[in-house]
Amino acid sequence: MSHHYSDREMNEFKIVFRPFSTQVLHIVILPIFFYAFNLAYHPFRVDQFLTMGRLNYVFHLTMLACILLVCVAISRVSLHFIKDLTSEHGTYEFSLSTYIAWCFLEVLFASLFMGLYIWLFKKSGPVYFNMVLKSLQLLAFSCVYPYVILELALTSYSRGHRKMDPKEDEMLRFHDDKNNLKFVIAAKSILYITAEENYIRVWYLDGTRERDYVIRNTMKSIVELCAEGGLVRCHRSYYINPRHVKVLGKDGDGMLHAIMDDTKASSIPVSKRYYEELLALI
Repeated sequence: MSHHYSDREMNEFKIVFRPFSTQVLHIVILPIFFYAFNLAYHPFRVDQFLTMGRLNYVFHLTMLACILLVCVAISRVSLHFIKDLTSEHGTYEFSLSTYIAWCFLEVLFASLFMGLYIWLFKKSGPVYFNMVLKSLQLLAFSCVYPYVILELALTSYSRGHRKMDPKEDEMLRFHDDKNNLKFVIAAKSILYITAEENYIRVWYLDGTRERDYVIRNTMKSIVELCAEGGLVRCHRSYYINPRHVKVLGKDGDGMLHAIMDDTKASSIPVSKRYYEELLALI
């Protein structure tokens, strides 16, 4: 195995989503800010532009905010389902560039429907795509502030989450799928955890001897527990304790592996997705 070490900057911006509440923040805050901002400042003379028919500016602005609410809800629920389909450990990470692209598509998606609403009320004269461009301009200008604030908050959270310093003597309590307490052990004693169909297997040190304990449950159920004990995901089927990693490297085929102290396992597979996070912790 050829070992690979890196001194590269490890603080790459990543957006990390955990519970659905992070999506609810976007669903609620974006339309509220859009409504309040445009009601207070009238950018691009939007008050004149949205005075259509017998209904006044406030009514049409309220309808646009509702359209934005529905579109953001569709986008964020979709994002949540993507997380559930592609990740078993309860989190989903976006690189900053990928997430910016998602946000742009989210705004564009809302602009298509807001433009349709305006076009239908204008009835004659304006071309539909001109209304979409107008909506896109208004949304981009109004929503850039809450987007930036929310994403900075999420990024700060993700950095703090990766840099947590759990106590080595933290006692972890493992329950089965019926929430019965099955196993209690100090976090520092755990080597790694593997998934085996409907079971998880905890490999740990009992003095100097390596032992294992099997529990009927899923990897997704132990996300928060592993976070408390400083264990990190390194593969679809593995959690690993960075305290016991001796070498992190790659073999001749370019496959990433972790070599552990005090374990019979020859190596633990590491996915590229989790490599840099694990490297920063050892």
